[in-house]
Amino acid sequence: MDKVLPVEEPFWFSVAMPADPRQTPVLRDLSVRIARQVGCANENADAFGLTLAEAVARAIERAHTGPAGARLEARFRVSRSAFEVTLLLTGTSEGGLATLAALDPAAVWSGQALRGATDGFEVSREPDGIRCRVTRLFPQAGR
Repeated sequence: MDKVLPVEEPFWFSVAMPADPRQTPVLRDLSVRIARQVGCANENADAFGLTLAEAVARAIERAHTGPAGARLEARFRVSRSAFEVTLLLTGTSEGGLATLAALDPAAVWSGQALRGATDGFEVSREPDGIRCRVTRLFPQAGR
């Protein structure tokens, strides 16, 4: 009989909230908790969560849509060696959609801090907003 090994599948978690910089501690705490749960070293998880929250707060402020005009969706994907977060700013009103459509995604998701704290960074325009995806490879705790 052949030995069957379990296949490790990535895990996704998604959260949506108003695009309000005051909500970013929620993203920081989720990022840190998820990273630690899969065995990432505490200091790496903490640094990533803080950088992510600061970048999101700056992006929301740059978008100038206000909490009533946009929302933020964060999708978390983790494996044993990598942590990926996809952030999507979407318009919730005609004004919010128009504002986001006129913005340069690279200007909203300024990558300076994120590039320094991640192993992968990309931005793009979506039909209803702008997206940023960051990937961080974490050393495992105890190594």
